[in-house]
Amino acid sequence: MPMRGNLKQNDEAVIRQNYLFLKEEIEAKHIVDYLYSKDVISLDDKEEIVCQPSRSKRNDVLLFKLMHAGPGIAYCEFLKALDEEYSHVSQKLRKTNSPVARQQQEQSWFEELPDQFKQTLITDAMATRLSECFGSNWESVMLELGHTQVIIDREKQNCSNNVVRAITNLLIKWRQKQPKGATYEKLVECLESMKDGGNVNIDFNELEKIIVAENTRLGYAMETDENILETIPRQESNAQ
Repeated sequence: MPMRGNLKQNDEAVIRQNYLFLKEEIEAKHIVDYLYSKDVISLDDKEEIVCQPSRSKRNDVLLFKLMHAGPGIAYCEFLKALDEEYSHVSQKLRKTNSPVARQQQEQSWFEELPDQFKQTLITDAMATRLSECFGSNWESVMLELGHTQVIIDREKQNCSNNVVRAITNLLIKWRQKQPKGATYEKLVECLESMKDGGNVNIDFNELEKIIVAENTRLGYAMETDENILETIPRQESNAQ
């Protein structure tokens, strides 16, 4: 059977995260009949899996075939097969929070904030609070925001290597340099893109708390009018 492409990104991530567990807990030949009946694997695939000399080899071949069974129903049918023979395994897979899922969750909290707030410029006070969320390789973020290494090194020296103070000052300088572009949206987009590349360590839980709290303090709310979402400041609506 020709390769159908990879599984969906999240499904593939779950398999990878539990690969060793799967190899130890299942026996491929116990579920190949079901997978063949659901067109997840071909007859040739089934025979190739069954003829392997050991359980470990059989599981390796099965998981390889599964990973290339396409983004359709293959993963769901695999879970159903496990439900019958290895329910503890299927339960573990369903409970696994893959890196892809975590990333989607991390992004969703910011996407739910009002657009008007996302375009708000970062204040001096917020620069101080946000600076505490930065971990290792924070200099890479400053470079991405447009600072040169010379400016970063100079700020570190001026702050006697006080990292939080240096980051605060650099965020303020970023806003001064880009008076219309230094928004929460731009900063979060920058942090997300760099995190995806594994280039920076950011406490996103703390970042979320700080930004959501600031949105609440400023009083932005979402108002639904005939199924259209409109962003309005609460202070203005209360004044009316």
